[in-house]
This record gives sequence, structure tokens and C-alpha cells, in this order.
Amino acid sequence: MRLNQFRFLLALETHKTFSKAAEQLLIAQPSISQAIKELEDELGYPILLRHKKGGIEFTPQGLWVLEKAHIIIETLDDLENSKTLFSQRSSVVKIAAPPFWGQILLQIILELKTTRPTLSIQLLHADSNTIIDQCLDQTIDMGLIQVSPTDSLLIKKLAQSRLQFTLLYEDTMCILLRKEHPLFKLETPRLEDILKYPYVTGKTHLAQSTLALFKANQYHQEIVHISDFEALKAYLAQSDSITLCPYSIAHTTISNFSEQLAVITIADYQWPVKLGIVSQKDTHDLQVFMEALIKHYQSLLKKI
Repeated sequence: MRLNQFRFLLALETHKTFSKAAEQLLIAQPSISQAIKELEDELGYPILLRHKKGGIEFTPQGLWVLEKAHIIIETLDDLENSKTLFSQRSSVVKIAAPPFWGQILLQIILELKTTRPTLSIQLLHADSNTIIDQCLDQTIDMGLIQVSPTDSLLIKKLAQSRLQFTLLYEDTMCILLRKEHPLFKLETPRLEDILKYPYVTGKTHLAQSTLALFKANQYHQEIVHISDFEALKAYLAQSDSITLCPYSIAHTTISNFSEQLAVITIADYQWPVKLGIVSQKDTHDLQVFMEALIKHYQSLLKKI
């Protein structure tokens, strides 16, 4: 048996005649006829019924052989594609994101590794301002940022950078705190209530929008910086501190602290934020990751 005999069967299934199959395969018609006849002789039963007007029809045994031919050719194609896949150099995609994206990105990376085993992803944590700088100097390939309408400096910097910005979702910032926190007992906590408690952040410095809010309301509470987000959540679970987080991500990030932490909104203060992807160069690996991220995020939103 020869592989081309099975390819000939697939062509005959599509075109129903030897002449059209030969035309598609760019070979002489007698070559296909002879190959199929040899296969029938080897198997010991007819595969095709040949009609006088040139048409063909698969016999019951022939339909069984055709099913196996599909499996053989599809397997062969997979093997040929794997040669390219596994001979590639392992490509490294460097991605930066705020700490609270960690759990979501980890899930996406694990999913991608099943289909792209040579894809290597290096995940870094940084604030939105730093991420734009890293994209510009090509320290990273892609970044996930959050932009608030009040972050005028960040908006200006993003516009002047001419980086590609892909919007993921328009969200609202919420408060993350422990369930035993006094604020959690209030039905509708107001901004003045929120500002009575210490603030904990994963950033090395506060965003312009946060600074503006604190300054406008004469905020004098302690500000704690904890770069590791798992440590930050553990700290929240044991203190009366609070932190800000996009609403759509908060429910995912607290999954392993669901018994201790809760999400609340501020009754008299709306804090809109845009979550998106920034990148400078558009490579295939980046495109693959961006598509996976968008798909995963859309799935995440449906669960909220």
C-alpha cells in the first residue's frame, strides 16, 4: 500500500470522477485508475463501482476504506506540521502587567502551552506608566494597562508613544477588603467612609488618579506597598486596609481568599477605567497570546 493511493481516494470522494480527480491532483488519469486497481487487488475486494459515463461510487467496503484513508492522511498531515512546530527555536514573549492580572495570565499561559509547546512566556509585574516605558524601549513585547479618565499624564503619554492599544474592557474600580472589615457591614459605603482606612497597593508609586483623589480629600492614612499580590491579599485578610481593583478582575483574583475577602463598590463615587493591551511590534506569537487573552477575558466577563 502507498500513501498516494489514500490521497487519490479522498480526491475521488470530492470529485466523483477519475478525470476531475486527476485534474485536481495534476497527474494523468490512468495513474489514478491503476493505483486504485492495485489497492483493490491487494485488499482482495472492490472499493469502487465504475459507471460507463465515467462516474464512480464507493462500495460498502470502499466506504470503510475511505474512512480509514481520512484518518491516515489527517495523521500524516499532523506529523508533517509537527516537524515545523518542534524544530522552531523556543520563542520568548515578555509580558508585563499589574500584579492583580497574575492569576488570569497564568491560566492563559497554561492553556497556550498545550498547543504551543515551544512558546516561552516571561511574565513581569509593573504599573501602567512603567509598562508604557518598557514597551517603548522594547524591554517587553506587550503590556496590560489600566487607564482612568483622570489619569491625564498617562493618557497623554500613551497618545504620544504611538503604541498600539487594544481595548479589552471598560470597567469600574472597586474596593477589595476583608469580610470582617467595618466597611463591609455598611450597605452603601460612601467615599468619606472609604478614606478613613489605610490603603495598600502593589505599585511602587500611586497612579495619578489615586493621588488626585487622596489629595482632594485630604487623605492622611497609612499607605502600604506590597509588590507580591498574594502577599497583598493575605495582608488585606488580616487588617483593616483596603485596595482598589477593577471590578471584573476582583472576583477572579480573590478566588483563593473567597472566605476572607470581599468586593464592594463606592455609593457616591464612580471610578471608570479602561483595561487594554499595549504593544509596539506585531509578531505571530504576540497575536496568538492577544487572541487567547481576549477570548479568556470575554469568558471571564460572562461569569460575573
